[in-house]
Parts: sequence; structure tokens; C-alpha cells
Amino acid sequence: MAERDHPKINIKRQATLLTVNRTSVYRPVCKKKPSEENVQIMHRIDEIYMKHPYYGYRRMTRALKKQLALSTMNQTMLRLCCNLILLILVVIIDLIKRNKKKRKNPKFPYIDVSNG
Repeated sequence: MAERDHPKINIKRQATLLTVNRTSVYRPVCKKKPSEENVQIMHRIDEIYMKHPYYGYRRMTRALKKQLALSTMNQTMLRLCCNLILLILVVIIDLIKRNKKKRKNPKFPYIDVSNG
């Protein structure tokens, strides 16, 4: 990556050569690992969601408070539920893309060509 204290090439030129924005060079990279408590809560959310997919985050919060006796805030639950929903959507979109590649007649998907 870019060296901030390079003697000959300034940061602007390094960013241009690397084809990255200068702001990404200045910003420190920090990846946060989810805490163990959040991972456990997300597993519980997943279990509850598999049993009751129609629950919203408020009902999910109530169910978790009953199971784990936590004082989890609604905002935390909303964030964790959104993260899980995004992961599920990524998997679904990937499956749809794979199925589109396998489909032989994309213009008329209701026609079954395999029996032919």
C-alpha cells in the first residue's frame, strides 16, 4: 500500500499510481470482529427466525429477552437483524444468479425444455 513517509513520492502521487482515493490512504484500516455476545445473539436470532420468519425486530427483541434474560436495546437488535437479513439476501441473490445460468429458456421460463 502507500507509504506515508516516502522520501521521493508524495501521497497524492502514490494514490494516483495505485488508482485509489487519497481518503482511503489517509484513513486507518480497522476491521472490527463482532463480539462473542453479538455472535451468540445472532445465532439465537437465526434460530428464532427459522421458527417464526414473520417476526419483526421488536418481537424478536421480546423473544430474546425471554430466552436470554438480556437487557438488549431495540437499536442493537435492529442492527443485528439487518445484518442477518443482508446475509440472507446475499445468499438468495447468489442462488438466483446460479439458477439463471442453468435455465435453458430464459424468455419463457414456464416452458419446461428438459422433458422434450
